[in-house]
Amino acid sequence: MKNCSIWRGVVPVLAALPLVNLGWVSRSGDPSAVAAATGQSPTNTGTNYAQIAPILQAKCASCHNPQGEAPFSLLTYEDAKQWSGQILEVTQSRYMPPWLPAPGKGDFAGERRLSEGELAAIRAWVGAGAPGTEEGAAPAPQPPEWPLGKPDAVLTPPEPMTLRANGRDVFTNLVVPFPGTQPRTLRAIQIRASDPQAVRSVLLSFDESGKLQQSEGWRQGIAGMETPEGATSRVGGLIFWSPGTQALKPRADENWTVKPGSNLLLTTHLKTTGKKLALQFEIGLYYAEKTTSSAGRAVVMRLQHRGPIEIPAGSSSIALEDSYKLTQPVSITAVYPRAHFLARSFDAYATTPGGKQVWLLSIPKWDVDWVEVYQYRHSVTLPRGSMIHWKVSYDNSAENPHNPSDPPAAVHAGGEATDETDALLLEMVPPAGTNAAAWRKAIETASPPDAAK
Repeated sequence: MKNCSIWRGVVPVLAALPLVNLGWVSRSGDPSAVAAATGQSPTNTGTNYAQIAPILQAKCASCHNPQGEAPFSLLTYEDAKQWSGQILEVTQSRYMPPWLPAPGKGDFAGERRLSEGELAAIRAWVGAGAPGTEEGAAPAPQPPEWPLGKPDAVLTPPEPMTLRANGRDVFTNLVVPFPGTQPRTLRAIQIRASDPQAVRSVLLSFDESGKLQQSEGWRQGIAGMETPEGATSRVGGLIFWSPGTQALKPRADENWTVKPGSNLLLTTHLKTTGKKLALQFEIGLYYAEKTTSSAGRAVVMRLQHRGPIEIPAGSSSIALEDSYKLTQPVSITAVYPRAHFLARSFDAYATTPGGKQVWLLSIPKWDVDWVEVYQYRHSVTLPRGSMIHWKVSYDNSAENPHNPSDPPAAVHAGGEATDETDALLLEMVPPAGTNAAAWRKAIETASPPDAAK
């Protein structure tokens, strides 16, 4: 089998939620303008900011804050009222908050899909003129520079990333050498960007190969949407960060012990902001009191199509699908679908030996800008012999607005934005009652050495 490789890691997730300017919508939330847009009169409906604030805090504020990716904050009543018209438009159309998985095909923690009740509350509030509360809305406290306190060490890439003013998104891998001559166990990581609005997401991993510094121009970053060839790790592996994430911490079944000579690898998805930037990251490391050498329980298995990827120019209906048979029972805790700009949809499900179908994920409208790592509310346990199936549909026509080639060109497998992939990454732990060490060894042995990451 050549479609399986192993990553290791924990996957803390918070996603960016920027809003866009939709022109006709009143940014001030003026009652007359909103009434015209909603068909409601600006009367008191019984809904005020006290009912709206928890929705914005839970679904929007992780990015709509002064340190977040979004172009404006939504931490205060004044913020929300100023942008109330736009909030109405993008929530009712379900453009925001962005959430790609289809309902009913995977039960995910932290789901940002607004309920019908939340949508109705927003309609009522904006239609009433975006009223405040009787007591008034006090400004939300600003988070400190380092919410967990001063880090034990702060690392930065060797050189800032030069980001052009305009154009397509930029994908690059930033290599950050780990300091010291002794192994260190990390209890937490915090990441900061000099300009959060230029960052969509970062996949952080720990590279133990020692090979990345041999890549030409590594100090400025190694271009590509995927982890560079040769990077290897038995630590971490998939740690997902976006602006607004306060801290990354290993779970109880994880161990982030970094060996001397390792690198922190930031696989970044960046966007242009209309101005040329020298973008720099700071990675704050918090050390545990004791260094632990034992391996963590979780592994992340990477499944990928075994044949070549060939998407002819102009084709709008190419699909790739494959399957993989589990050699051990597993409890899947998170899923991370990987495709580039030509993908239209991504489906993944399992079938048990008894014939039961278990959905892992379905994304009917793929958008590479908003894909993330999805953690299950409850782990998905599958018996040995279960089959994992995944299918990705692609559109390489001129009608695909995300097509990076104009005119469309033939596309093959690769890590660049003009290439494609169809990887499915599954974070898994041994089911209850399983010998963790033997299970991990069996999972890793089942992965072909030439595909291991």
